[in-house]
Amino acid sequence: STLTTQLAAHYATIGVHEYARDLIEANQNITAVDMPLIARRQQHWIDAALDNANRLIITDTDALATTIWSRWLFGAPDQEVEVIAQAQPCDFYLLLSPALPWVR
Repeated sequence: STLTTQLAAHYATIGVHEYARDLIEANQNITAVDMPLIARRQQHWIDAALDNANRLIITDTDALATTIWSRWLFGAPDQEVEVIAQAQPCDFYLLLSPALPWVR
């Protein structure tokens, strides 16, 4: 999220933070049932940001990442999440190595 904010500022454009983080902070109990909602809401935020972006948007995550998390956490992604991920027009992914240990 910090990198998203910094990159958006550097490129004078819109940064989209992670919806799942908000959901986790409010609920703490994410289940497989939540994954389509997470993907839909994140995509809605991305789509809304496109109207105000300066040629590009920087997003903390997207439905492809939600698919990966779903596989890792629950063994398989939801089909709706996969459909959303396949329809996204992302051009570039910046993958970072984890700096902090994973805490479940």
